[in-house]
Amino acid sequence: MTTTYPQGDLSTALVDHRSRRRPVAVGAAVFMTLVLLVLVLKIVEGVLFQPANTVRAFFQALNDRDADAAGALVVPDPERDLTGTDLRGGAVLRSPGYTPPTAVEAGPVVPAEDDQATVGVSYSVGGQRQQVMLTLERDERATVAGLFREWRIVKGAIGEAYTQVETAGPVLVAGASASAEYDVLRAYGYPGGYRVTLPEQPLLEAEPVIAYTGADRYAEPGVLRPVVKATVQDEVDKQVRTLLDRCSKGTEITRENCPYPWSNHPGPEQVKIKVVSYPTCEITVSRGQVTARGTGQVRIRQPSFFGVDESTTEFTVSGDVTALDNAVTFQYVPQ
Repeated sequence: MTTTYPQGDLSTALVDHRSRRRPVAVGAAVFMTLVLLVLVLKIVEGVLFQPANTVRAFFQALNDRDADAAGALVVPDPERDLTGTDLRGGAVLRSPGYTPPTAVEAGPVVPAEDDQATVGVSYSVGGQRQQVMLTLERDERATVAGLFREWRIVKGAIGEAYTQVETAGPVLVAGASASAEYDVLRAYGYPGGYRVTLPEQPLLEAEPVIAYTGADRYAEPGVLRPVVKATVQDEVDKQVRTLLDRCSKGTEITRENCPYPWSNHPGPEQVKIKVVSYPTCEITVSRGQVTARGTGQVRIRQPSFFGVDESTTEFTVSGDVTALDNAVTFQYVPQ
C-alpha cells in the first residue's frame, strides 16, 4: 500500500530542513574564520614581534644616542633601588663622554612562563668585551594596531656606573654632575662607557677614567685620582711668603696667626724677626682635601733678662688650600 503526500507539504518540509541547517553552517564558517584569524595573528606576532627585535632596537637606539627611543623599550625594575645621578638622559647619551656598545651579539632567546623571555647579549665598549643578561616581557599596554603586544626590557638594561673616586667633591660623568659615596661613584644608566672627570677648577685635575654600566662582568674599574695642579705650588708658596713677611713686620703676633716659635718677652714691639729661609711647601691631596706644609728658618732677636737674645730656629707652617671664588687660597692652621 503506497502512501502519498500532498505536493505542497513535501516542499515545505524540505525548505524547513534546509533553513535549519543554514545558521549552523554559517556559524561553523565564522568560527573557523576566527580560529584561522587568531592563528594568523599569533604567527605574525611570533614572527614580527620577537624579543630579539626589541633587543636589537634597544642597542641601535644607544648607538644612535637616542634617549627617547631607548627609554621607550625599557620598563624600570620597581624592585631595584637605583640611587645617584641618572645617566639615561639625552644630554648624556649625546655627550662625547659616552661610548655606546658596538659589535652587539644577541644569544638565543630563552622563553619562560607568563610571556617572559631572557636574552644574553655581548658587546664591546672601548675595545673590551662585556656581557649582560636581559629579561623581557610582553607589554599589554604597548600594542600595534591594538592587536600585537610588543616586548619590553624589564631587567638588565639599567645598571650602576662603577668606578672608584678619590675625592669627596662632585665629578662629571659624561658631562653630568655626580657625586661619590665612600669613594664609589653613585650613578646609573644604560650599557656603555661613561668618561669620569673633575669639573674645571683652579686647584685639582685628574686623568679621566671610564665607568662601565650594565655589564655582568665589569671591565677593570679605573680610579679617579685628583692631583694638585702645577700652578698651585707657586701660588701657595707666594701666599706663605706674604704671611711670613706680615708676621715679621707685625707687632701683635700670636701663635694663632703666625708660625714663629718664641719665648715670653717684655713687649712684642721690641721683637725683631727676619726670615732666613722661606719654606717650599709640600702640597698633598686626600679625598679632595688639599693641605700644604713646609719648613723654614727664622732669626728672632728679642730682649731678655740678660740683655738681648738672638737665635736662629726652624719653624713649620701648615694650612688648608682651597679654591675660593675660583682662586687658590692658603689658610694658615696653627699646630
